[in-house]
Amino acid sequence: MIGLFVAFAGGVLVVAPLRAPIPRTTLAQGSDVFGPIPQILAGVASGAGAMIVVAGAVWSALRLAAARRRSEAPPASGRLVLSNALIAAGTLVAGASGILNSVLDAMTAFALTLVAGISVIFAGFLVATAAPHRPEAMPASIRRLGPREIPAQELARRASRD
Repeated sequence: MIGLFVAFAGGVLVVAPLRAPIPRTTLAQGSDVFGPIPQILAGVASGAGAMIVVAGAVWSALRLAAARRRSEAPPASGRLVLSNALIAAGTLVAGASGILNSVLDAMTAFALTLVAGISVIFAGFLVATAAPHRPEAMPASIRRLGPREIPAQELARRASRD
């Protein structure tokens, strides 16, 4: 069903006539260059996509938070809850940028809000994929002797051998 919608919207966009030339020095607003059908399809697709991402991130964060309360969550679940919350928030901020563009006709605010939303989403991915600092992940030779007893260069050399 989604594939059919994407194919239909893509076909409409390919054959849609431009109402005005696309400006070279500024960001074009869809209502200036396209008729109503491509604009409606873009709004529906954007809203549906954002809703799916936000719903998935919120569902995942709530599920992880509930598992943490029951002490059944994986060790890094706190980070995962935060990352899902950041992804959901970033998606909402990016979605708000479209409203600034279409309703308020504020292209600069649109661009800045879009960058802010993408940055928050990216921060969520970074939080989710960052490796936690775990002392037990050190090689056994370093754990046994302790970091204070070995010079830093020797630590690096031993770590590369393990």
